[in-house]
Amino acid sequence: MILDPPLLEKIVSTLMSSGGEFADLYYQDMAARQVEAESGQIERISTIRERGVGLRLIHQGVTHFATTVDLTRDSLLTLASALASGAGPKGKGNKIQLSELPPGPLPPGEDPAGVPLQEKGELVMGALNSLKGFDSRLTQVKSVYRDSSLTICIANSDGVLASDTRSYGVFLVQVVASDGAHIQVGYEPVGGTGGYSVFRDMDPADVARTAARRALTMLEAPEAPAGKMPVVLSSEAGGTMVHEAVGHGLEADLTGQKMSVYAGKIGEQVASPIVTVVDDPTWPGRRGSYNIDDEGVSAGKTVLVEKGILKCYMSDKLSVLRDGIPATGN
Repeated sequence: MILDPPLLEKIVSTLMSSGGEFADLYYQDMAARQVEAESGQIERISTIRERGVGLRLIHQGVTHFATTVDLTRDSLLTLASALASGAGPKGKGNKIQLSELPPGPLPPGEDPAGVPLQEKGELVMGALNSLKGFDSRLTQVKSVYRDSSLTICIANSDGVLASDTRSYGVFLVQVVASDGAHIQVGYEPVGGTGGYSVFRDMDPADVARTAARRALTMLEAPEAPAGKMPVVLSSEAGGTMVHEAVGHGLEADLTGQKMSVYAGKIGEQVASPIVTVVDDPTWPGRRGSYNIDDEGVSAGKTVLVEKGILKCYMSDKLSVLRDGIPATGN
């Protein structure tokens, strides 16, 4: 851990010196890499590195926030003191003692930083090469490899000290098809958490051909008739629909401000009895999975709607303080 616990305790204690309901420190160190190929060759390679600290103080319901990339002891303590002074008169305050959360169950997987760039380049070029001669109607093929490695550390006035290492990866192919009169696009992504491990069993040719077949199918498809009709959704499409149409409306920062149709409806029937909606970031390998959220709350399964009955909202710390609802690690 780049910041030692005694320093973190002093920083959080300093933040709370003017009073307040809650304070925390969030540290992040992120490295990301991307390789893109198009028109039969690698077009660009990029690397990003970001590291810094965010300090937050919630005082009388108002959030005070500051960031810095200067991680020296004096800089962090000075920033914490300035943030506390901006919230109200400083007093002695109580010394915050931190207790470290145990590691979460999800492993970070293989660090993509240790994989040679050449191997990543072979993935994107393998996708392009697999479509040579596949169909004369394919006019453009693009493949993209992305990975990121992230280390976070959170210390807060509840006495929580939490850290986690996350590693993400995504590989995608986009194909454009044209018959001279119409143009359609096929797209296929593969990825998740677990770093480079998510690519070990992946065949870039399979990803490319799936995208190509999708574009060609769309090119040949007749126009859909207008009107109401039964619709069958795959599990992936259904999940995306629920995320957009229902999930955002169940975020407690919106329900607490009466900005959601689900506000004030806990215990009421909001859907058909055959509908159950669950938020669960503990599934291994999923793109949205994590051990802790960015406020240091352990991830867990949350039943939002059960057999059509609204059971719970997804909460952050501010909504927990404001509305007195359970913390869900969101």
